[in-house]
Amino acid sequence: MTSFADSEKRLNAALSRIDRALDRSTGDAAASAAGDADALAQLSAENAQLKQQLAEAEARLAAQDGAGGSTTADADLKAEIEALKAERAAEVAALDEIMDELESLIARAPLSSDAPYAENVSPAPGEVVAFDNSEG
Repeated sequence: MTSFADSEKRLNAALSRIDRALDRSTGDAAASAAGDADALAQLSAENAQLKQQLAEAEARLAAQDGAGGSTTADADLKAEIEALKAERAAEVAALDEIMDELESLIARAPLSSDAPYAENVSPAPGEVVAFDNSEG
């Protein structure tokens, strides 16, 4: 698509130059009509040819856009987007599995009211057992 756009820009610039030259030639033609008649005819022919090329380029561009003709770059980008979507879907599925497992763990966890408090867990002074015979 950029080649058509570049061609269109070049053709438009050439048409602008020709139009300016024709305007100058028209003004000069009044002063010296015989000398510039050939140049004017040549520029007019070139102008007509460039307009025809521009119309053809625009028609090809419209046909390419209308036909949905995607270039290889477009196809590559679309494939990359689809691959990223598939990768994201896989990540979402993995996260869903993790969340399901976490929810089941949370459901099986004891309630905070059932958890022992630190003061209730420490043994009474007479209940201390020595791990070593040298301890007394």
